[in-house]
Amino acid sequence: MKAAEMRAFRKTLEAVRSRLRGDVSTMADAALGRNGDEPVGHASTMPVHMADIGSDAFEQEFTLSLMASEEDTLELVEQALDRIRQKTYGTCEECGGVIAKKRLEALPYASTCIRCAEKLEASSFRPRQPR
Repeated sequence: MKAAEMRAFRKTLEAVRSRLRGDVSTMADAALGRNGDEPVGHASTMPVHMADIGSDAFEQEFTLSLMASEEDTLELVEQALDRIRQKTYGTCEECGGVIAKKRLEALPYASTCIRCAEKLEASSFRPRQPR
């Protein structure tokens, strides 16, 4: 891969990393019920009805799930930036082949070519055999 292409992918990955860090921070604040506009200990967000408690618990669980997904993606971005530093970016970690530029444009943190990604996905979603 040419140096100019590598720089463009690095900038894209750095922008994604920055956005994800902000998203994770915002979600953490939401999950913990922190709001910068209210004084500490302010009880206006305290649910009054049982339905509100259930809704708040669901919303918190959903936010924590999204946050975990964003953190996983952030880790993949960090690994891609490491591959750029090591000059292995764009090389499939499974077969050693070239990852198509179109795939990297769509998923800049991809570590495998499409063929290997399909094989890995197929092997992780095998239906259980009846006993």
